[in-house]
Amino acid sequence: MKKIFSFFSATNLKINLFNLIKRFPILLLFIIILAVSFLLNLHWDFSKSISGNIFKISFSIIVTFFLSLWLYLFSESITLSNIKKNILQLISVLFWLIFYIWFKVNLDDFENVIYFILILTWIISLLFFSPYIKKLFYKENIQSIYYSYFYKTSSVFLISAILWWVLFWLWSIWISTVFELFDINWYQNEKIYWDWAIIALSFITPIFALTQIPTKETFNKSNFKENSFFSFLIKYIAIPFIFLYFVILYSYTLKVLINFKDWPKWEVSWMVIWFSIFWYLIYIFSYIFEKNNKFIKFFRNYFPLVVIPQLAMLFYAIYLRIMQYDLTMNRYFVIIFWIWLVVISLYMSISSKKTLAYIPFILTIFTIIISVWPWWVYSLPESRQLTRLENNLEKAWILKNWEIFPLKNYEDINSNLSKNIYDWINYLCNLNDCQSIKILFQNEYSELLNNTHTNETGIENKSSNSSSFQKTSRLNKYSIVSWITEKIKVKSYNWNLFINNLLYFQLWKNNALFPLDISWYSKIISISDNNNVADSEKDYAIINIENNYINLFSPRQIWDVIITKEIKDRLLSIYKETWDTTLRRSEMIFDLKWKSWKVYKIMFENISLKNPEYLWNSNNSYYNVRWYILIK
Repeated sequence: MKKIFSFFSATNLKINLFNLIKRFPILLLFIIILAVSFLLNLHWDFSKSISGNIFKISFSIIVTFFLSLWLYLFSESITLSNIKKNILQLISVLFWLIFYIWFKVNLDDFENVIYFILILTWIISLLFFSPYIKKLFYKENIQSIYYSYFYKTSSVFLISAILWWVLFWLWSIWISTVFELFDINWYQNEKIYWDWAIIALSFITPIFALTQIPTKETFNKSNFKENSFFSFLIKYIAIPFIFLYFVILYSYTLKVLINFKDWPKWEVSWMVIWFSIFWYLIYIFSYIFEKNNKFIKFFRNYFPLVVIPQLAMLFYAIYLRIMQYDLTMNRYFVIIFWIWLVVISLYMSISSKKTLAYIPFILTIFTIIISVWPWWVYSLPESRQLTRLENNLEKAWILKNWEIFPLKNYEDINSNLSKNIYDWINYLCNLNDCQSIKILFQNEYSELLNNTHTNETGIENKSSNSSSFQKTSRLNKYSIVSWITEKIKVKSYNWNLFINNLLYFQLWKNNALFPLDISWYSKIISISDNNNVADSEKDYAIINIENNYINLFSPRQIWDVIITKEIKDRLLSIYKETWDTTLRRSEMIFDLKWKSWKVYKIMFENISLKNPEYLWNSNNSYYNVRWYILIK
């Protein structure tokens, strides 16, 4: 530890930075671009599209950073010159461009986040065997030297995470103490903490980590030095935990075998997977203790065999789900992890060498396979689910000879079949920006686009009878699903069970309202939803948007009332049209006239409304609101 943190001394800092520039020049460039992109997005009020592109740049660089590091380590292992090493980095630059074009940044989209994690997983896993690829193909005995490399690389990730956490919290405490003691009240107070978090995470921590990455001089040396804390963690925490978790899983297996009709629960699939992944991680780390510890030797000899029956239970669980609902992204991941675990377990049970490097090596192969077409994690489940949707549409007589014939009434189809069609349309619209749904329902989607254009230009569209779908220019998957399912008369009969009772509308970036011209207004007062402010010595407003009014108070008395039905109606209309509650500046500002001569500009940072689609009773307050009224 002392050796690691000697990095921060002035002399070592200069030496380490010089060596870093010489060894990883492209990586340093990526680090600088990443830090700058995060800071730009934090401090500048960009539009959603520009902000999205900056995030695409950032996420693409994060992935490419680890690919670039892998290429450097691989080129060092085969002793390339510095010039050739940097030429090889053109691969990482090309990958960055492809990933930037391909990746769609939408952090609210779970499948999109999973895809990013998937790519990041196989690229990071490359780092854990990159210097030994050639030796693996020649089946050389690298067990001892590989363990030393794996341990050091894992330590870099762990210590870097701890370093960032410590740096962030210690400096945050320092900053808050200065603000408090010297009564500093700056409008950028909150952003200073984010500034430091970004600098610590995207600049200081990766530079530190790169100085700790094993060098080519250590690739072929077994120089592991036992750490007392690490030994205690492996021997007395991790391995006993695995034994106990193993007992729980097998107890559950016994329980469901007794009552076979309940076997097995879907949750057990991921329990077995995470248990097995954690076990193989500990399997690698415990290698060094095997010779001198009989308990660990027993653990390493028999646990690959013990995992196999659990994998059989996992296979049956996923088989039942696929037979019922076919292949989805989640189940596809389970199948891939299951195959990987089966291969690793059989190899560790049968092979005499039991080469540890094969564990991350095989994982990398599988994750690469499901990251490219036609086995891509999106495309394979999508094609299977699309086929299933088409079969159900044919059963409902909606699809005939590859042409859509909408039903006239919701009652013209069985409720279960209607629900299945709705669910499959909704699922497929989560993938690839609804492309397969747009193609299948080409006429219905074209009508939606025409309707959107008509609403945007203000020209009346007399061909559409559905006033509830006069769309805004923001077409998202919810708009598309709602339009198409209404057109063909199918619905999800349990939809309202998943609807929130409150809708929380908020402004896209809090500073989006400013600059604001207030020269024509005589007064600005704050809006509250709390009657406790009634003793205030200043003017204030209390909103009751559910009952369509705002009371304006001077100290302790009402002096005006504003009718607010227009506010509620417009916000609910936007939600129904777009399913979006993060709104733009123009949608969170309301100009209201009252008694023909009073003019109010009402601005919201956030406001909550009762969801009209929520069917059950709720006692929650519907009046959460924040920001101001300008009065002419």
